[in-house]
Amino acid sequence: MEDTMLSVKQIAKFLSVSDRTVQRMVKRGDLGAIRVGGQIRVRQSALDRMLRECSVYPDGYTPTSLV
Repeated sequence: MEDTMLSVKQIAKFLSVSDRTVQRMVKRGDLGAIRVGGQIRVRQSALDRMLRECSVYPDGYTPTSLV
């Protein structure tokens, strides 16, 4: 299984936040990332994990309107 690498811009667009917000999330350690050629990259699995941990539904329930 291939784990896609995402850019800061891709994550920011997906979360509807600024690039700077994503950079702060990485700096705080909320979102695991690596640097590749001076640019921040995040594995899709790291983003998925962060979203699960931040979920307001601790039992894993996701309303279908949010999917």
